[in-house]
Amino acid sequence: MSASQRDSLDWNDLRLALSIARSGSLRKAAMTLGIDQSTAGRRLAALETVLDTPLFRRSRQGMMPTEAGEILIARAAEIESQTLRIADAVNPGNRSAQGIVRVVGNQWIIDLLTRGGLGAFVRDRPGIALRVTTGRPNSSLWRGEPGLALWFEQEPLDGAFAIPLANLPYAVYRASDCQTKDWILFYDEDRTDSRFGTLVDRLKDWNERVAMTATDAGTLYSGISAGLGQGFLPCCIGDKDPRLMRVEDREKPFSRPLYLHSHPDTLNLPRVQTLMAWLRSNAEKILGATRSAT
Repeated sequence: MSASQRDSLDWNDLRLALSIARSGSLRKAAMTLGIDQSTAGRRLAALETVLDTPLFRRSRQGMMPTEAGEILIARAAEIESQTLRIADAVNPGNRSAQGIVRVVGNQWIIDLLTRGGLGAFVRDRPGIALRVTTGRPNSSLWRGEPGLALWFEQEPLDGAFAIPLANLPYAVYRASDCQTKDWILFYDEDRTDSRFGTLVDRLKDWNERVAMTATDAGTLYSGISAGLGQGFLPCCIGDKDPRLMRVEDREKPFSRPLYLHSHPDTLNLPRVQTLMAWLRSNAEKILGATRSAT
């Protein structure tokens, strides 16, 4: 790249490329940055002209980075991360918790935390904004704004680490009017948790029917509540529904350890520390959990 090309690069255009990569859409990227789609299109075209290479290609999955785009996005994410750390560290005598914190987790966990006080957390801390995504943590969590993930047995990614947060009790439930002993169970072909995976296999050996499997507790809850069968649910969900009853003569209750995933590059940022402290103080009460060993 020539000196004139370097001088022509605009950080706002790099931010646009990052946003397109994260959202997979020019329209969504424009909305995130508060500009109209035509402006975003012109800026992307200008960036590709300066670099003399296409950065994205259109596919059924959305706008996907080219090989050159992947290189640019990785470098731009590094710049963004450094910029965020500089902003947080520039005045150590007045380090208030300000900025965006991304949060990733299962839909039902996010819902319970939101109803249990996460809204008050944001209201009482006007300098912090949460950007919530439901689903499994992935590498993109550690690019850009600092983030935290709430997850069970998955190994942390890309240099992140997992802090034990709480142990969530599970038990077998069925609807009070359920007439079948079929099972509704968790099952993920990509990442089968050993406890649930073993149970599925054992029930097959016993010739007990698994009527439905799903990868999310919310879907399992819907199936069990509808009387499709019995299955494990987090006790913080099952015990609060008067339509459900525990099935005490089958599989014994057990607990699943819930972890808080963080990254060493952003762990000490005030906004991250503030949210972590709130989660560690409130997760047990909100999720009906017991304290996890640290």
